[in-house]
Amino acid sequence: MQHSVAPQTTPGTSRPDRRALLSAAAWTVPVLAAAAAAPLASASTPTGISAGAFRLVGNCGVQGLFGPGFLLAADPGVALPIGTQILITGSGVASLGIVRVTGQATADVENLGTVLRRVTLTSELPAGESIAARTALSTTSAFTLTAFVTLPDGYVQGSGAKTAGNVNSQQIVCTAG
Repeated sequence: MQHSVAPQTTPGTSRPDRRALLSAAAWTVPVLAAAAAAPLASASTPTGISAGAFRLVGNCGVQGLFGPGFLLAADPGVALPIGTQILITGSGVASLGIVRVTGQATADVENLGTVLRRVTLTSELPAGESIAARTALSTTSAFTLTAFVTLPDGYVQGSGAKTAGNVNSQQIVCTAG
């Protein structure tokens, strides 16, 4: 079925046919409504429960005491939910080895490959508290670690959250952020 919205003229006049005008108007309303709604949809903020301004930072560790890794700190006013994940990747090493988690929450560590680990909170990380996920790597060797936090469905990061961190060791000199 073809539908034309081009105004047709009534025979013997130069005015458009009333049926053609109504048809054109009927097609104009949905097009204008969709065009008006598009900028609103793209400008809207994500909805969900705020996980606050949590922070993930790299840490070089202390040679001989504890290895390099990452500290995840919950916002002072908001706990991090069960299911929050930290994905840790390494480069410049054959293996990340064992990743241990310590602190104010419990977590599972999954070995997803020789240089890839996923840490998943199995208990809530209380507001203002932190956990550490550390490798057994030595900062006397050259490597890079990167990590990213993902939140469970229904949660969004708060303003000022820091979702990524890194550790860069260049044989003795280590930087982290």
